[in-house]
Amino acid sequence: MSEDVNKLLAGQLLIVEDDAITSELISNNLTAFKKIHIVANGKSAVEFCQLYKPDIIVLDVGLPDINGIELCRALRDTANAQSCPIIFITGCDEDETELSCWESGATDFLKKPLSLSTLQQRLLKHLNTSKQLETYRELIHVDQLTGVFSRYYFSMHYESHVAYANRYDTDVAILLLDVDFFKQYNDHYGHVAGDLCLRQIATIIKSCVARPPDIVCRYGGEEFIIVLPGTNIEGGETVALRIVDAVFAEGIAHAESDFNSVTVSVGVSSFKTTKETGIDLIESADKALYNAKAQGRCQVRTFQQHA
Repeated sequence: MSEDVNKLLAGQLLIVEDDAITSELISNNLTAFKKIHIVANGKSAVEFCQLYKPDIIVLDVGLPDINGIELCRALRDTANAQSCPIIFITGCDEDETELSCWESGATDFLKKPLSLSTLQQRLLKHLNTSKQLETYRELIHVDQLTGVFSRYYFSMHYESHVAYANRYDTDVAILLLDVDFFKQYNDHYGHVAGDLCLRQIATIIKSCVARPPDIVCRYGGEEFIIVLPGTNIEGGETVALRIVDAVFAEGIAHAESDFNSVTVSVGVSSFKTTKETGIDLIESADKALYNAKAQGRCQVRTFQQHA
């Protein structure tokens, strides 16, 4: 068996099937897969996906507590199952049921009685496709220099966070960060050292932004942008101050800086502080950043302070 196939077989397979005979038949004939988890109802499937990230899901349409089609929609709203392949199995021959499966977010569809060899080949095919897509997403979603998310990734997810804050009357904070005197740093130490400096700063930022929903992105050049869902402007300011202090404490030498070490300035804004004024959230963070630079750098300014 090839190394590539072994990697696919090491993925986590979730089987959602209430019929004990069918689930046992599937698991007994898929012994090549190293991690098989079987649940008998929709509630257990959702709970599993809230805790773990399956690589692929085999889902029966008929379940005791929730229709499999509704469950598929619910799983697609779960972060851990948003993009993983979901293969439906059903004994129903109605075209309408099959169409509903596709519309709910299914990747594939198999009818009972199952051909287990076909199921295994489908699993391997979809796992392989999923891994290829994951590699592609990583290339465009991750900034290759710093290892944080890319601006493209930010542009894909930013609007959804703002929309969520608006819909549910919550908040989201935006931190726009710029490395102080970075052109002078590159001129003095060279671009190789400049790249290393950006990687160090990215690592420091990630260490200061710990919650799973928070997003750290390279915005361009020496700028980073940080999205803090469910955070007001005061909370954003607290995180920003933590980052500024941590970068300064790292003591990265910078002979051309007023501080003799690498520092950063941060502008902070939040949805609730901008929606009444009608100003764009990123624009308001940029105005606050400009103010931090104008006030002497190595500091945090909020949009409220700027206004």
